[in-house]
Amino acid sequence: MKNPFIKVYTAVVVAKTPVVINGIKYYKVAGKDEYIKSGNFDGTLRVLRHNAFVYNNKGKAVRIKGIKRLLKKWRLVRTYGAPFNVNGHQMYRISKNRYIKVKNFK
Repeated sequence: MKNPFIKVYTAVVVAKTPVVINGIKYYKVAGKDEYIKSGNFDGTLRVLRHNAFVYNNKGKAVRIKGIKRLLKKWRLVRTYGAPFNVNGHQMYRISKNRYIKVKNFK
């Protein structure tokens, strides 16, 4: 059986317009009968309800010149894909190797 997943940050050619299947938007992979959820490409805009630190893939706060990277509440942040576990915490991916805890959006 083929692996149903595509590795993160892999270039994939998809159709320009999304297709709606059971109320969920997908992009069709060019030349194949496979689909990828649009949220993995376009992302989802979410509002921070609390100030939030940005973390790396090991669950450590990202520092710029020794200062932890902090995003202020009420800011719009684009997240990609579903939340997943990073070092025991549910987090959304916001960019390559950058994550924010899900609880900051609730």
